[in-house]
Amino acid sequence: MSVSRRVGAAALAVTALVAGCTSTTSGTSSSPGRDVVSPAQTPTSQPPPGTPVATTSAPPTPAQERALARAEMAKIKRRLPADAISVAIRDEKTGSTYSYGARKGMWTGSVYKLLVLETLLLERQSSGSWFSSGELADITAMIEQSDNAAGYRMFLDAGGSAALAGTARRLGMRHTSIGVSDPTFTTLSGRDGLAMLSCLVKPGLLDQRSRSFVLSLMRSVESDQRWGAGVLADPGTTFENKNGWLSVDDTNGPGETDDGLWVVSSVGIVRYHGQPLLVSIFTQHNPDLDTGIRLVERLARIAAPAVVPAS
Repeated sequence: MSVSRRVGAAALAVTALVAGCTSTTSGTSSSPGRDVVSPAQTPTSQPPPGTPVATTSAPPTPAQERALARAEMAKIKRRLPADAISVAIRDEKTGSTYSYGARKGMWTGSVYKLLVLETLLLERQSSGSWFSSGELADITAMIEQSDNAAGYRMFLDAGGSAALAGTARRLGMRHTSIGVSDPTFTTLSGRDGLAMLSCLVKPGLLDQRSRSFVLSLMRSVESDQRWGAGVLADPGTTFENKNGWLSVDDTNGPGETDDGLWVVSSVGIVRYHGQPLLVSIFTQHNPDLDTGIRLVERLARIAAPAVVPAS
């Protein structure tokens, strides 16, 4: 799809917002407004003039972390177009979940390909069959390389829009609608993204063989597509992800145009402070891909401490 270069007020707002954000490493530094400082202790003796006085600070409580995340998300949202972000993160071990932003209407971009694969696997489980060599080649290209032609072939092989809609219902994706002119315009919410991930990490609709197959592909996504959710991964750990990015021009059907602005989204499974974290972040109306990537990663860094405090 072609890229329109219109830069309107909304696009400029996104660029200014993200360009002004300084990335931080999770657990090692604080975002603006996140420091909670306790009163300094009165020294027993007066230090020489000019000597720094040590102070202590208490880490934020879980409730404070959530309040801080909401406040920072609200700052971002105020400077973006309506329904530009939808974020959901869950600690799969504790069940603690945080979500913010639009509850529906977020374009998936290539993240829809994960739903295609899950649909195919449910069908194979039902029939007791497995994929042909040609199907395996297309599935691998669809996930690891995000190949569009392979993804569309597998979309048709899975049964098209009706089949994907059926899988979404089975997974509990309550706000998912399959794209009309193309499946890349499938819309959902951050919480629906969590449902796609949740079935990969615990017994349920997908059996062990299917879950292991999907996760192995998501761990092997090409290196230039390892942005997004993986920014939260503990050093030295592996993670699984599937990203989506799309310039939405004005040649599509009604409701599927955006004057060349970008959809940039990421779903993934990471270890964050040792905890298994499901990450689902969808953004749209970005002026370009790089701005969208920075926004996705900033949203991830803000949201993660709300479910897994560093303390």
